Amino acid sequence: MNSKGPITKFVGSIIDFIRNRDSQIPDPSLPITNKIDKDYEVLELPPSEYDVRLIKAKDTKAFGTLLCDAYELSGHFTINDIANFVCEKQKHHPNHRLFATLDDFDQACYTFGHTCHSQLHEDEMEGYGETESLNDFLPFEKRAENFKRLLPETSLDQIFSKRFWADENEQTPSLKTQDWKEQERFAYVQIVPVNCAADGLISFPNGYFSGDYSPFENYRLAETLEKQFQFEVFGIGASYIGFMRTEPIIDDELDRLVSWLYRLFSQDDHEHITTYLRNELDGKSIFYLCYAER
Repeated sequence: MNSKGPITKFVGSIIDFIRNRDSQIPDPSLPITNKIDKDYEVLELPPSEYDVRLIKAKDTKAFGTLLCDAYELSGHFTINDIANFVCEKQKHHPNHRLFATLDDFDQACYTFGHTCHSQLHEDEMEGYGETESLNDFLPFEKRAENFKRLLPETSLDQIFSKRFWADENEQTPSLKTQDWKEQERFAYVQIVPVNCAADGLISFPNGYFSGDYSPFENYRLAETLEKQFQFEVFGIGASYIGFMRTEPIIDDELDRLVSWLYRLFSQDDHEHITTYLRNELDGKSIFYLCYAER
């Protein structure tokens, strides 16, 4: 007769699990190598490898409706691979701007879809819901017209001191540059029929939560960085908005940009933040700002 009851058996199984788990943990006194155990190998990021196809707007698959034809990237690649892709392909699309999804594709699409309703009020536009596809009801030009109608309610002054600076020691730093190695597996790069870089934002408006920059505040940010510092917006993700320029920024231009960015996000520690910004941006031609509430 088995004298062990169900509770005894359960406790015994937990003890066995802990013993088995602990037996696999390497001795901390031993040197760390990449051959201890497959669960403890030091993994390097795989080289970027992805497929590209050109698709119609109606064939895109996102939470929310994309209204422009797009390049679809799938595989594994860094955010900066997306930036390089935009640079490479832009010359093939005169009179258009390429605009990319950046970090955390699924979340970025989720907030984009809700932003179109809560901020752009597209679901209140005349004719909404009368067609089988939103693409049939709402061409990009109509989204742009609606966006520009609402834009005057937002001024540049509104974007100052809404966010706060977090340096590289924070979990979500306010600034990333072209050294950003985080990988994505899916992205869209839309071919937007506009000439102004800031207008590319209208193809993927984002800024859903109350602590985020709104899509209109992101637009004011983008048009100012373009006019004053020649940094053109080229994409937005769940948390970051990306900017690029032709030449690396240095010297006096760098000082002006650092001064402007410092004022953008409220912060008391002036010397620490300006030093951080200067070190991060010196000689760079791409950077990403966190526009989202952490």
